[in-house]
Parts: sequence; structure tokens; C-alpha cells
Amino acid sequence: MTEVDITAIINAHREGYLCKPSLDSAKRASELARAQGVSTETIVVLDKADELTKAFVRSQQDPNWRIFAVSFGDLGASRNFGVTKSCGKLVAFLDADDIWGETWLAACVRAARHSSRKAIWHPEINIYFGKSCHVMYHIDMENVDFDLLDLAFCNQWTALACTYRDILLEVPYPLTDLKKGLGYEDWSWNLKTIEKGYLHKVIAGTGHAVRIKTSQPSLLNQTNVSGSVAHPTTAFRVLMDQTRPLEMFPLAGKRTQRRNNLEAAQSKTVNF
Repeated sequence: MTEVDITAIINAHREGYLCKPSLDSAKRASELARAQGVSTETIVVLDKADELTKAFVRSQQDPNWRIFAVSFGDLGASRNFGVTKSCGKLVAFLDADDIWGETWLAACVRAARHSSRKAIWHPEINIYFGKSCHVMYHIDMENVDFDLLDLAFCNQWTALACTYRDILLEVPYPLTDLKKGLGYEDWSWNLKTIEKGYLHKVIAGTGHAVRIKTSQPSLLNQTNVSGSVAHPTTAFRVLMDQTRPLEMFPLAGKRTQRRNNLEAAQSKTVNF
């Protein structure tokens, strides 16, 4: 099929009518992008979706959509499947109970066109709503306050990211295996992409709305309860390797470099 500028991949499961605002936001973002000369397509991946969700998504289908029903039972696998079916140079993910800002797709393509290197793009702000309400700001890896070590304790970016299709083929989402204690597919993927040397960037002036479920348990809640951790990573190895200067690894972050330089200075013996 003909390559397009960007593919929107919507992952659906058992959202039912709650997916309507999500589908509408994807339609608005696509329409605005096309009005600015950006070619788009939308793929909806229904992974073990219930009958209500399948029927409702199909009732909302746009001529620019392709819908696939799969039985992975795994969000990472569903995202990876969508990527293999995509024709976009860029791919942007949306979960079927969250909402994109209408400028998102156009902003992603604009950011890619103006960047000299491939990166992963995130919105500046996330507004959480539903069971609880709060605001989360994403941090840019080139921000002076970014510290790679923070990713050892918590995820820094949501899964509603946009990046190049070939990056997603090179670094697919890991599968969740709660029996083995491995989860947090988005956190794990963020770490894996950093391992490969890719930057996570923020697009100023963009935002998403993220639903916190009030009824059925989310994958995040199930992962938290299981005591699982993110998949193994070598992303932090540079911070523990004292034989190589940290300045050789800009992805570690300027804050990390400042901290290590300070610790090195404090450890020096001063003779009077």
C-alpha cells in the first residue's frame, strides 16, 4: 500500500461506548492534519474485544480506517501488530478510552520534519480524569532537569507516543507476563528505546486526556497488584560504569552529569 505521513493506531478491548470520545478525537486530529497537507490513515486493533466494543467501533468506521480483530490478550502485542499493518512513516498510538488533542497528528509530523534525528515524541501535558484527576507534565530528555536515574523508579512518559515506524519495528513492545513478574510494557519500551540511543522529546503546546478507569481493573492496576517490574534493561549500565566518562553518554541527561561531577568533586581528598 502507498506510504502515508502518519498512521494512527487505536487499541481497543472492552471500552464499549466509552471509546466514542477517543474515536472522535482521532477523527478530529486526522481531519486537521489532512487540512494541513498531511496524509493519514487509522488502524483500529480490537484485541479480545467484547461484542459491544466491536459493534460500536464498526458503527463509527471512517473510510480512512482499517479495523482488525485479534486475540492476543496483550497490549504490547496488539501495538506491534498494528505497526506491521501500518503504512505511515510515523505511527501514533491511542488507547480507546483516552483522548488526543486535535493538533496532535499534525504537530508530530511537523516535529519530525523539523528534526535532524529520529526521536520519540510525547505531548507536553496529560490531563488525567475519571476515578481521580491530576495533571502530569512530560519531560524532554534534553531538558536540564532530566535525569536518566528517575526512570529506574517510575515511568516518565505515557504510551500515547509517536515515532517512526522503523523504530517500532526495530524495538517492538515487550509482552506482559505477570506470572514471571514482567509488565509495564510502555515503561519497558521507553527504556529499550533509550538503550538503542533514541531521544524522547516533548512537543510544546500539545496535550492528551487520559482516563483512569472507575469500574473494570486496568492493565496498570493488575500489574501493580502483581508486584511486577519493568523488563530488564541495560540503559542504566552507563551510570554504574566508573571506567567511562559520563560525558560520552549524552542520553544520561545533564542533571545526571551534574550530580556525578559533584559527587566526584566531593570525594576528592584535599591536603592542606
